[in-house]
Amino acid sequence: MTAIEALCAIFGAGGKVSPGPERPRLLAPPSMRPLVEEHREGLLKLVRDHGHCTPEVFRRAQVFEQQILLWIASGRFAVPVLVLRGASPVTAGSCISCGTAIRTGVRCIGCLDAIGVALGATPEDAWT
Repeated sequence: MTAIEALCAIFGAGGKVSPGPERPRLLAPPSMRPLVEEHREGLLKLVRDHGHCTPEVFRRAQVFEQQILLWIASGRFAVPVLVLRGASPVTAGSCISCGTAIRTGVRCIGCLDAIGVALGATPEDAWT
């Protein structure tokens, strides 16, 4: 299990990220403490770098991360076109990852954030 998968499981159990005066904090249900301990470093990095993101962004990042890992395991290079399962067909003016209508670019902000999470980018990377 990756840190992104662990975070999604924590959200699914009712956990949340609470913004703090200096940094966001992960609030996990007591039943999820073993998972938190197992993935402590990865969760801290995710919350520190992407605590502003919604649980939906992390859910998308989980899907994209799995696509990236499968792509790498297959021996291919570069990065695949990351697409959510069940996404609407791509048309002009829609996000190529989820199909949501957008005004400019090729991806919506939610998918851009999710790809940053899945690739381990930090806000300082400013790759979007």
